[in-house]
Amino acid sequence: SGPTLWDPRTEPHHHLACRQCGRIEDVEADFDAGGPIEAARRAGFEPEGVELLVSGLCARCAHG
Repeated sequence: SGPTLWDPRTEPHHHLACRQCGRIEDVEADFDAGGPIEAARRAGFEPEGVELLVSGLCARCAHG
């Protein structure tokens, strides 16, 4: 439904997404995916991975 994005980083990592300009950035942060994975399993889903996406305004748009 949106643009296709290709990320050269293949190891698990998280992203920031600007809702105004559409900029996507990697973010380094620890994230415990245990809760979402267990909730998915309880719902009958077979999870293969979890990604964290933080949405908001990038520095340029927030202070533009």
